[in-house]
Amino acid sequence: MSNNETSVKTQLPPSVTNNKINLIGLCGFLAGVAFLMSHPLTSSTVSILLLLFCWIFPILILETFFLPHVRQAIRPYHSRQLNLKNTFIRWIGLIMTLSVIGLAYWVFPEYHDQFYEPFWKFLTFCLPWFLALSFPYFLCLGDCIPPCDDPYYQIGLAAFGRKPRLTRSALSQYALGWLIKAFFLPLMIAYFGASIQKIEEFNSVGLFNNFYTALLQLFHPSSIDTVTHSLSTSFAYVFNFSWDLIFLIDLGIVCVGYLCTLRLFDAQIRSAEPTLLGWLVALCCYAPFNSMLSASYMGYDRNGYSWGVWLFPHDIIYVIWGTAILFLCLIYVYASITFGLRFSNLTHRGIITNGPYRYFKHPAYLSKNLSWWLVAIPFISADANYFNIIRNICMLLLLNFIYYLRAKTEERHLSHDPVYQEYVQSIQTNGLFAKLKKKLSSLRGTLLRSNPLATK
Repeated sequence: MSNNETSVKTQLPPSVTNNKINLIGLCGFLAGVAFLMSHPLTSSTVSILLLLFCWIFPILILETFFLPHVRQAIRPYHSRQLNLKNTFIRWIGLIMTLSVIGLAYWVFPEYHDQFYEPFWKFLTFCLPWFLALSFPYFLCLGDCIPPCDDPYYQIGLAAFGRKPRLTRSALSQYALGWLIKAFFLPLMIAYFGASIQKIEEFNSVGLFNNFYTALLQLFHPSSIDTVTHSLSTSFAYVFNFSWDLIFLIDLGIVCVGYLCTLRLFDAQIRSAEPTLLGWLVALCCYAPFNSMLSASYMGYDRNGYSWGVWLFPHDIIYVIWGTAILFLCLIYVYASITFGLRFSNLTHRGIITNGPYRYFKHPAYLSKNLSWWLVAIPFISADANYFNIIRNICMLLLLNFIYYLRAKTEERHLSHDPVYQEYVQSIQTNGLFAKLKKKLSSLRGTLLRSNPLATK
């Protein structure tokens, strides 16, 4: 094989998203955040919708114009004949599906908790609009999926007493896709609403002014009033605001991903994770399951002794350590940003090869797990109890192992896509760790050659 053929084989395949477009969406989102900080809204639902719109609208428009695979997904629908009968049957199938999900919400006590109030307000406002717009959406799609293979159509027929003719695999994938959205969307909307409220409070109680002052003091240490502020105090304001903003961005991206599973824009769920292990290791990382596991098996930070308490008296180290945490969190949220409209757990919605995914396969998991070691410092104990230190380390290692299993089950799921196989081959050859391994091997060879004893 020639060198040219080798380079082609190890090139990254094109990503399903465009990073420039995603960053424009981020700018729109941050503009919405700035507006809410200066003009807090009384309705949490309107705040949520504003930020989601600021993220979705620019990406949706730009992808339509500049991404070939999105244009190719939209183009065929222009020439399709409108079929009102089939559209109505599909629409009834959607209503039947949502009714089953609504029944589940009513049955399970988890969704009666006060925590989910932002989601119920959001759902009450959005559901009528969703049902109204879904009919013209189905009408626009036409018969892109033959009625015999369309779960919406077949479930709609069942509502009229007709026997559906779906294969077990098609029905299973349909059910899993909706189960993923039904589980994660309430959780993420609730977190998102709480995160918006926290950001808005930065301005309403004057915390943003403290953040701005602290940021200036960090760049001009001589201006710090040592009577009222230390370097650690100033950095604490910067860290807390940055931490909250990073996770607000991440939650916004996640909510957008679960809301925008749109076939019309090539953002549909291509396949859902089919294995029980894949589901178990994913669900145990989220409420309410993670709280139950943390209480008995993964409570690595239960002593309440974190990095801030440990290092606050040591100004320089405190700033360096906190900056390292923020850097890891930025990698994590940047990995989420690269998904654009297509973020979703337990699904395949196209292969991402840009952003930090250019360098290694699981940048979000890697950076998140490393940040937990820096935040929780399980290797440090306030009472110098070495048994507690060993116990905390073991519990965090268990959580790290769960994320390792998540990564492996996701790889197994995506490996059915030839594009992902090509991506893995490229990372194994030209990824960050592959290049580091080559450099270390080269350095070792140089050292061995320079050591005369090594050749004897």
